[in-house]
Amino acid sequence: MPDQSVLGTYEPRGRTIYLGDDWNTRNASDVSVLVHELVHYLQDRTALQFDCFVLREVIAYNAQQRWLHLFSTDLQTEFGINKMTLELKTACLPY
Repeated sequence: MPDQSVLGTYEPRGRTIYLGDDWNTRNASDVSVLVHELVHYLQDRTALQFDCFVLREVIAYNAQQRWLHLFSTDLQTEFGINKMTLELKTACLPY
């Protein structure tokens, strides 16, 4: 994965999920990144349509948050993503 600041990404052409080199199967936070990207994979495979591209992130972040709650943590604690940040990341803004 070229950009190490990216924790994970789904590439639809190759139907491939890329994770950071230091990704760890035993770390709930790391696995939550895979959960997030698996949602994008499923969205792609089921051809879900959204009014704007970032709305697909709502479902992915929701799944990631639910996974993290299983381990008594959350997006804020693990990634610094609070409610306001999440709303901004998933808002269909006209730009």
